[in-house]
Amino acid sequence: MQGQMMMLLMNQLKAKNPQMFQMVEQARQNQKNPMEIFKQITSNNTPEQMESFYKRVEQMGFSPDLINQLKDGIDTK
Repeated sequence: MQGQMMMLLMNQLKAKNPQMFQMVEQARQNQKNPMEIFKQITSNNTPEQMESFYKRVEQMGFSPDLINQLKDGIDTK
């Protein structure tokens, strides 16, 4: 299930921001930590932007547990 969600997000990223998609895909192929990549990508986002992101992810069907794991990973930066 988590793999399907990752594919969905990657396809959306590819459609909306091909350059960022390439960066993430290259990092993934080099076996970089996905949470570290996410932290880099979102490091300049405001709390309001992140909350909007989490709401969209929830609407896409991600579980609250998974969203909380993501939030916990970001909060530790």
